[in-house]
Amino acid sequence: MKHFPVRKIQRISSYDYSSTGSYFVTTCIKKRMCVLCAIDDEKTNLTDLGKMIEHWWQRIPTKIGKIVLDEYVIMPNHIHGIITMRSHQGRRTERNEGSCPSLPDIMRWFKTMITNALFKGVHEGAWDPIEGGLWQRSY
Repeated sequence: MKHFPVRKIQRISSYDYSSTGSYFVTTCIKKRMCVLCAIDDEKTNLTDLGKMIEHWWQRIPTKIGKIVLDEYVIMPNHIHGIITMRSHQGRRTERNEGSCPSLPDIMRWFKTMITNALFKGVHEGAWDPIEGGLWQRSY
């Protein structure tokens, strides 16, 4: 029987990741494939896949109303970004009912939207399939 290394948990198990505050996140492409951009003359030129990822990153606040995006950067094989969870005060609306989604929920939604768009593009012939999936586990 093959034994796999135990994966180190990157987050504090007792912390509430839906708490108000800013979170720095990094999510990587599986096998560190450099498919999101090229860097020429110190300028980042996004690929079509990088542009799609940027599109979905910028849509996070439209899907999840209690989120503010701060700075982010798309690198050849990963994305860094700051996500701020804010608390809502005053008049409640359908968009801000209940508690803020957790950071894992937000990142799951983000990765799922990109995976779905990529799958649809592959099915329509617009994208080449990426063997083994796009995302490295976790963030």
